[in-house]
Amino acid sequence: TYLLEGTNGQKAVIRRPPMGELLPKAHDMAREWALISALGKTAVPVPRALGFCDDTAVTGALFYVMGHVDGHPLYNAEDVRRWAPENERRKLADSFIDVLADLHSIDPDSVGLGDLGRKDGYIARQLNTWYKSWVASIEGAKLDDARAHRLKDFFLANVPEQGPARIVHGDYGTHNCLVGPDSTVAAVVDWEISTLGDPLADLAYALNQWPDPGDAIPLKPEAPTMLPGFPDRKALARRYA
Repeated sequence: TYLLEGTNGQKAVIRRPPMGELLPKAHDMAREWALISALGKTAVPVPRALGFCDDTAVTGALFYVMGHVDGHPLYNAEDVRRWAPENERRKLADSFIDVLADLHSIDPDSVGLGDLGRKDGYIARQLNTWYKSWVASIEGAKLDDARAHRLKDFFLANVPEQGPARIVHGDYGTHNCLVGPDSTVAAVVDWEISTLGDPLADLAYALNQWPDPGDAIPLKPEAPTMLPGFPDRKALARRYA
């Protein structure tokens, strides 16, 4: 991800895949471009879509240019202390969950994203995709774990029924939300693995990063949502509902 600044002071951002050998279907710039282009007309805040280049001779990879957003991702507690004052954290959390609800309220066909992916079998497809990624990484990482294989089989045998297909981000968290000066989500970024699927899976993934007093295994102290001022997971689930 690169920042551009023109001689007139205007800023923009270039996104391209990482260098080196990549897993199949990873870092799909065309998919990101399609999503921010379509969602720019909705209530979901995304950077402005400026241009897409499919000529790999220019930079060595597909890339796109998007508008620069005045905001900051929150990766850890230190980022929260710097960019989200304690008295504004409830407002930020509400914005975080409202944006996800807005995304899941969109009929994909109505914004031209009806062919972004298959509309059924999301959970099984995710399990198979990530399992293939695990298997493909074993040799390079020199690491395997028998539990991964057992869990894949167990989950595939216990897939819940899926409701209406919606656009799912796939990696929605404070690390992929740019928090603006007003302590709300100014833009959601990193749409490369987004597809159509079960919005409740997207919600569960997002809520997994928020603490709850009843957690058997608490989040790490440096997690961004562990600081005072944020609501717990149950409160965000109720707001989403």
